Amino acid sequence: MDIKDKMSIRRMRKKDIPFFNSLRNECSSFLHDQRKYSLEESFEWFEKEHPKFFILEFDGEKIGYFRTSIEGANFFIGLDIHKNWRGKGLATTAYEIFLDKIKKIANIKEAYLKVLTKNKVALNLYRKLGFVEIRREMIGNKESIEMRIEL
Repeated sequence: MDIKDKMSIRRMRKKDIPFFNSLRNECSSFLHDQRKYSLEESFEWFEKEHPKFFILEFDGEKIGYFRTSIEGANFFIGLDIHKNWRGKGLATTAYEIFLDKIKKIANIKEAYLKVLTKNKVALNLYRKLGFVEIRREMIGNKESIEMRIEL
């Protein structure tokens, strides 16, 4: 069975918030906003914002989530994967599936992301996928790279 056959991506629901909150806090050092949030704060955020986040499952198990947002005319994307599932090539496949899906469903022509320069693993992944650097900027006291891919 192909790795793609074991992977699924679906819209995040309220019942996913405990998983999301735990993973988001565990991954906070890789994020621009490195604060940690309580479960209650995450539920409140979900109810207020109705975010367009998507749960990544592998073989029926939740392993990560995609963050999406629109800033002006730009579609931004990001992925956090649980530490037990990193380094297995799943992020590459997940991005390929998700980028293809949003291209078809939402007619998105290009996607953007921002990554901290210290996150070398993510930078290598994004370059492998075909993202190109657009610019560097300081966000707070952290250097960030904005990248783009044509779909």
